[in-house]
Amino acid sequence: MGRVKSREQLITELADLRKQIDEMKRSETDCLFEEGLYRSLERSSRAGIYVLQNGKFRFVNEHAARYWGYNRNELLGMASMSLVHPDDRERVRKNAIAMLKGKRSHPYEFMTIGKNGDLRWIAETVTPIHYQRKRAVLGNSMDVTRQVKARTKLAELEALEASILDAIPHAVIGLKNRRIIFANNGVESVFGRKASELIGRSTRLLYPTEEGFKEIAKVLYSNLARQRTFSLEFTCRRRDGSPFEALISASRIGETLQEKRIVITYEDITDRRRAEESYKLFASSAQAGVYVVQDGTFQYVNH
Repeated sequence: MGRVKSREQLITELADLRKQIDEMKRSETDCLFEEGLYRSLERSSRAGIYVLQNGKFRFVNEHAARYWGYNRNELLGMASMSLVHPDDRERVRKNAIAMLKGKRSHPYEFMTIGKNGDLRWIAETVTPIHYQRKRAVLGNSMDVTRQVKARTKLAELEALEASILDAIPHAVIGLKNRRIIFANNGVESVFGRKASELIGRSTRLLYPTEEGFKEIAKVLYSNLARQRTFSLEFTCRRRDGSPFEALISASRIGETLQEKRIVITYEDITDRRRAEESYKLFASSAQAGVYVVQDGTFQYVNH
């Protein structure tokens, strides 16, 4: 026969048994709570939500499954990294680890591959959690494919615009309320200034005098209020202070002059003017008749 247990031993065993029963009840309650919570998230959230354990999906809401063209059951047990584009896997791994360690707080973007081969961009955050009493990772994600494509298209257009502007040999400047908001590299050859030092500054530094600054503004804006483009010749100033003659061509941005947004090109015509003066000097001393006709109109006639 076994040894008869004492009353104290029986009480201790009973207490241990009750403790085990309570833990089992709590475990069951926690699991039911977790499942209820995730089912609620599944129905209410518009974001992709999933739980990973050992790198595999243990819970996926319908929204996330639709990202990649799978149903939820197909994703359960699948390695999450298999959906990430091979070029982005190492970066995703590093970003996820940094976020799980609290070293990163903002979402990271990466490319994924869907069931049918479609490429989609996802913005993701991850948080360490416990799921069914085991360590896990909670992922929240958004499909940002449209936003990424829009950003890429905008970047391409901006690069094209910059290439076109830099190919123009003249200075090209964009203005908003007479403040320079962009400038091409041509400003260096025309004004002797780098584009970066002009951004945000007034166009006053481009003209020799305050009176000239006010006069050009009056002429340009009054004409651009009535027509889209306007050109004139005007005296400008280089960085070293030397004046030069420029052909100024301006165009308003938009249908009206709201916020006084215009684009101006400055062409240094100093050499052209010198050549014209030399030609006039030669023509005035010539014995034969010399004249210049442009668009059917006499522009110059010697004696």
